[in-house]
Amino acid sequence: MNNPDFPYWISFGSQTEEVAPGQVFSDFLMGAENQLAASAVQFILRDPSDVTNPDTSFLSEIPLFHLNPFLFYGPSGTGKTHLVQGIYRRFKKIWPQKSCLYITGHDFYLTFSEAVDEQNTNLFHQQIAAQNLLIIDGIDDLALHQTGQNELMILLEECRHQEQLVLLTMTTNPAEKPELMDSLVARLNSGLLIPLKYPQRETRKILIETMARRLSLKLSEPLLATMMTELPADVGGMSGALLQLSQQIQNQPQPAEPGEIPRLLQGRRSQREWTLDEITRETARCFSIKISEIRGKKRQKNIVAARNMAIWLARHLTSATLQELGRWFSHRDHSTILHGFHEMDAQLSQNPELQDIFRQIIKKLDAEQWFQNFTAGL
Repeated sequence: MNNPDFPYWISFGSQTEEVAPGQVFSDFLMGAENQLAASAVQFILRDPSDVTNPDTSFLSEIPLFHLNPFLFYGPSGTGKTHLVQGIYRRFKKIWPQKSCLYITGHDFYLTFSEAVDEQNTNLFHQQIAAQNLLIIDGIDDLALHQTGQNELMILLEECRHQEQLVLLTMTTNPAEKPELMDSLVARLNSGLLIPLKYPQRETRKILIETMARRLSLKLSEPLLATMMTELPADVGGMSGALLQLSQQIQNQPQPAEPGEIPRLLQGRRSQREWTLDEITRETARCFSIKISEIRGKKRQKNIVAARNMAIWLARHLTSATLQELGRWFSHRDHSTILHGFHEMDAQLSQNPELQDIFRQIIKKLDAEQWFQNFTAGL
């Protein structure tokens, strides 16, 4: 399975409900800046029985358990969640008979805490360690929980001995996270550390051209060159900025000139881009419930309140449609989403406890400036 010339698309197959609606791409454009990540994905998804497409990467001769865990790390917007969710989908498609689990670091800790409270940690161990593929997305969430870190270490050892595959993500190299226990840092360092970097020039060029085609936006070479310089570094921000440019350019009577791009993007650089995933994560944290519960079908009062809060925030902080929000929140219909939005809108003006939680979420999302602008417009 030879790597083609960079950049190239890694195909993960169709999206599922585990993936955020509105995600820019279902596949992953791997640039030369992420060659180690490309080799790691190739190794993880290799099929030893496929003699026509052998794995020839430098990792191919290394036993799997010597590489566990695979830790993808990089700043927000480099595609960590998108990549591991894609691996999860592809793994299930290649080996439908194998068991695999994708769980966020936040939900991992809450599930473990519930098992401790119920004195049922053995069952928790069995369920987690029984997976052929275990993905824990965002182990940064364990930084302030030593018991969670200890549990992760135990599971890593079990999975290594059983030669089961473990993928982790975090925002920094573990050595740069002082809240992590030294023993856990050492254990993570014994696996494969895989940095993910923002797309560089050639990768950015292909991403922008692909997005522009989807928006029916014709780009001259000078216009493309300016966009490669002016658009944000991360794919989500790049997509949002290009959508804004597309709407503005197509409303102009004359074709846009390269020199107009900074003016058309004025004010956007100071604006934060939010995703459904991070809104749901921060809402779950502030309500002390699982992400899966917010997105699920449970109707307990605190879960419904958290879900409606996430819906309210998503309606204001993202461009997701009611239909997209419905798919994100366990395939609810758009009228249910709209009802939850209006219900939270009314409660936020009357319930001091919800107001306090709302302020916490706004702070966690770094959305204070947005909220000031929002309230000023009321």
